[in-house]
Amino acid sequence: MSLQDSQSRLLSLPLKVRIQIYRYILVCKPQIRAACKPRGPMVNHGMLSWKPHGQMFTPSILRACKQIYRETFPILYSENTFLVDSPGKVLKWLKEIGPASIKRLARLRLFLCANYCSEPTTWLGAPAESPLWYKLLDQLAQEAIGLQYIYIYWDSELSMGHAGAGRDTRFVRELAKIQGLKEMSIDGFYAKNWPEYLSKKMGVMVKESDDSKSWYLQSLRGYQRGTENLIP
Repeated sequence: MSLQDSQSRLLSLPLKVRIQIYRYILVCKPQIRAACKPRGPMVNHGMLSWKPHGQMFTPSILRACKQIYRETFPILYSENTFLVDSPGKVLKWLKEIGPASIKRLARLRLFLCANYCSEPTTWLGAPAESPLWYKLLDQLAQEAIGLQYIYIYWDSELSMGHAGAGRDTRFVRELAKIQGLKEMSIDGFYAKNWPEYLSKKMGVMVKESDDSKSWYLQSLRGYQRGTENLIP
């Protein structure tokens, strides 16, 4: 069967059935990593996926024809959760997918590594990722107007001298520029005043981790000690 025949058979189905098919092959649980593939953005529409073994993920369907593209791209970007853990790669990805797709982004999970450095360069002299995070958050605030949910995890390894981004006031200021969310969750290690500040500036209730394990609560209190005066 030719590609044209396959397209014709798909488009002959009722729209409600086509939508179900699109969701089956385009929506991944729990998340998709937002990054350009090495072979170029059009191979898999610029995305690498994290998904359970055997789950189908076929964004190449967006290239089938104009009608299928119009029907599928809103599903791909508004019904998936995208993992953001490398700001440089995500900035390139946003450039590849373009403004129309950025506006459709609805759910993001941000992970900030413990070795995050708020200075322009790390202690080893290498360029730090913090300026890229600031740039990414600013772009999301301006262009990702459809965002509804953000989950953010601040990692930390104080025993190794890595406080992460949980004490970076500029990062929190940039994050607070994002408006219109319906839900926001934070986890990991962050300054004591961050939840209240973000809730006030972003106009959304900020849900903190419900992890009640004593080791985590003790570690979080230890991390927050001395951060009471950190005001973004």
